[in-house]
Amino acid sequence: GNFDEASEHTLQLALTPYVADWKKLKMTDLLLQLEKAASEGKLSTGIQEVYTQSAKHKGRKLIVEKNYMYPSPVENAELIPIAPFNLNSCIHDVVDDLIDKVWTDGGDVEFVDQGSLGQYGQIALIQYY
Repeated sequence: GNFDEASEHTLQLALTPYVADWKKLKMTDLLLQLEKAASEGKLSTGIQEVYTQSAKHKGRKLIVEKNYMYPSPVENAELIPIAPFNLNSCIHDVVDDLIDKVWTDGGDVEFVDQGSLGQYGQIALIQYY
């Protein structure tokens, strides 16, 4: 159709089914990438494994559920062997620190809906080959 003079609301309604389909296709592609990386031994899952591999500069693509947070050891009652990569950082969330680390090392970060990575511990890292 012709949407030259359509309102923002009209455009949003017209695009809604296409955006939903795109998100579904993107999620399917990410899950296929995770399966392939797992079969090749290049997948880390869970906060501990992802952190360990990120520290070794192996992060090609970090996939994390939206709103997933993991408090830094300073704020976490448990003693966890995870410390910020940059000790002078004011980041108080390990996930934010991982995102920064992967980007700094030239990797990508993808966010997915909550519950999408349940079998992967809410966070997964595809490593460089």
